[in-house]
Amino acid sequence: MESVRIGWSTVSITPDEPVLLAGQFYERVSERVRDPIAATALALESADGSGRAVWVGCDLLHTAPHLLEGVRALVRVAVPELAPEHIVLSATHTHTGPFVGEFAIKPHFAYRIDRPNVMGYADYCRFAVARIAQAVTDSWNSRKAGSIGFGESNASLGHNRMALYANGTARMYGPVDTPDFVGFIGPEDDRVELLFTWDEAGELTGIVVNAACTAQFLEHGRYVSADLYGEVRRLVRNRLGSGVHVLGMVGASGDLAPRDLIRMKRRPAADAEAALRTAARRLAAAIEEALEEAAASREPAPALRHRVKRIELPLRAVSPADGARAAAEWKVFRERMEREADPVGYFRSLGMAGQTEAYERWAIANRYERMSINPFFEVELHALRIGEAAIVTNPFELYAGYGIAIKGRSAARQTFVAQLACGHGGYLPTAEAIAAGGYSTHFFSGAVGAEGGKLLVEHTLAEIGSLWEKDGTA
Repeated sequence: MESVRIGWSTVSITPDEPVLLAGQFYERVSERVRDPIAATALALESADGSGRAVWVGCDLLHTAPHLLEGVRALVRVAVPELAPEHIVLSATHTHTGPFVGEFAIKPHFAYRIDRPNVMGYADYCRFAVARIAQAVTDSWNSRKAGSIGFGESNASLGHNRMALYANGTARMYGPVDTPDFVGFIGPEDDRVELLFTWDEAGELTGIVVNAACTAQFLEHGRYVSADLYGEVRRLVRNRLGSGVHVLGMVGASGDLAPRDLIRMKRRPAADAEAALRTAARRLAAAIEEALEEAAASREPAPALRHRVKRIELPLRAVSPADGARAAAEWKVFRERMEREADPVGYFRSLGMAGQTEAYERWAIANRYERMSINPFFEVELHALRIGEAAIVTNPFELYAGYGIAIKGRSAARQTFVAQLACGHGGYLPTAEAIAAGGYSTHFFSGAVGAEGGKLLVEHTLAEIGSLWEKDGTA
């Protein structure tokens, strides 16, 4: 019996110059490289050649559309038999990775994009695209017969960061030791989904790790770092072999972060490095716990099917009255800022609250105008069946509740939900979160609201189900 063909490649996407770092509302320029950032590619081809996919996990904040388009264009030339739509890019959401271009959802008043003696984001993007395309090409060209196994474990990593109060409002990282604290706006998900690969000789070659936790332990650092998955790669290679590849895949965790607000109350500020090491050990232990089970049930020729569908989700709507009001307020603010000798400095002086208010005026006015042109946000949705497991994508910082709904209702035995894949649509909050307010529920935070979130869940489940229809088990 012929076997599935598997190829791996890990390449450095670490800049060799200082870069503007992404992930905060203020400027940070890297002063050193704490640990390298990487693009890790897994190429899969079914035994009969009908099913194909190359998944690339990148140590970046998000996967900007121009990165995906650039990678596909280069691979189209290097590997013409591999269709562009078979290539998937996802990000680990490290906040200590290079800025890869302006977000589509707000203007960057707080950033000076072009700085002397700093690698520009356009230059870095060209560099990263070439390296990621090389990872895709190398993984595809190195594919050989092997086997795949799946494992399940648990690790407490991502915690809900939206504290909820008795008056119905929520606050990111809000205090929990006050009389009006009543809980958090949504659930947490400590499930760790794992995919392992072996070569024909039975040697472990790579691991896909899917956990609902972003790689942002070191989020304020002024250095380049892969954060959580850099540490996990180091531990895995020390314990399981230097040639084992690790592809980090972040689950639905738009309202989660690696800070346990309950444990942190009335304690000194947490040591980010210590917290990172603890989480990495926890995740590495989950991997090792699941490995024996996966090895015992590995398959040489699992079903491999890959579906790609473009769906349209409605933009989070703005009323005509709100759009007109925001446009007028934005015009006044913009004219005031433009009179300043240093507009960026003025904007910074407003503080977080003032900046949020300005961003929101711009976003509401921009959204109303955008709705008149096209009221939808297009999503490239991937659904990949491997044996009895499914891997599905979305381009959002997806609230955990949506991911749990997809996993619970999925036709697959095990479901990997990968956010921040093949584009970037900002946060996608639930209706409950939008009603409570707080960071990540503003118009400037994301393109799609709760109506679109529910539709995303239904589209995703339909695509998973279609992968099982031929078996009559959907």
